[in-house]
Amino acid sequence: MANPPDEIDAPDAAGEAAEYVLGTLDADARRAAVARMAADPAFAGTVRAWEGRLAPLAELAAEARPAIPPAWVWPAIEARLPGGASGASRAAPPRDADVIDLRQRLRYWRGTTAVAGLAAAAMLALLIVPPGALPFDPRPAPGPVADGPPAQAGTWVAVLQPGGDAPAFVAEVDLAAGTLSLRPLRPTPPPEGRVYEMWAVGGGRAQPVSLGLLGQGGEVALETLDGPVEGSVLAVSVEPEGGSPTGQPTGDVVFTGELIRAD
Repeated sequence: MANPPDEIDAPDAAGEAAEYVLGTLDADARRAAVARMAADPAFAGTVRAWEGRLAPLAELAAEARPAIPPAWVWPAIEARLPGGASGASRAAPPRDADVIDLRQRLRYWRGTTAVAGLAAAAMLALLIVPPGALPFDPRPAPGPVADGPPAQAGTWVAVLQPGGDAPAFVAEVDLAAGTLSLRPLRPTPPPEGRVYEMWAVGGGRAQPVSLGLLGQGGEVALETLDGPVEGSVLAVSVEPEGGSPTGQPTGDVVFTGELIRAD
């Protein structure tokens, strides 16, 4: 990797060299930078140094692989949209529409990828350019440091499903309001003579903690989720009428879902 020159003739030389390597100069400025490299060995060395600095970014981009979300994510999102229309209930578009839609998505993602690449490169430039070479100091002023772990706040959700099957419930924990609500995504009644009971598992708990019984249609009347939310899993077990007689799940655990931050 090339090293930057010991001295830069002017603060704007480092910025111009970085912009040339990033590809953010307009056509006229880029031609001027090329001419400057031919006439100014120090500036040419600065450009080579920037090329060496930014080479790892190109290597990371080449190695990146898209993340594939679990199959239940999109149905769960659709279920929370107004109207609750599912993909299966919508009429399928004609094949020509699929081709047009694919082209539109391709154009969109090409543009999005280009913008994201420029943003990442610009952020990297801010991280590795000496603060004195910039017209402003990108480092934020230090603020007070809070003692202890950050307070849990906001909204948390969990999609409860049996194994890898379709989701059955969406649970939402609103810490500001102190409530936990549960909405059924499809009819999932308990066996005759049995009830569903919800439990909080993990999150530092030594054993499952009962959150109450699910009413008809999957509704649940619960107060604030006791204990930590992060790292918690919601589970639903099949219990005798009136709930578990032992304070722990006694029947099969039929639905589970991890709580994740939604805001």
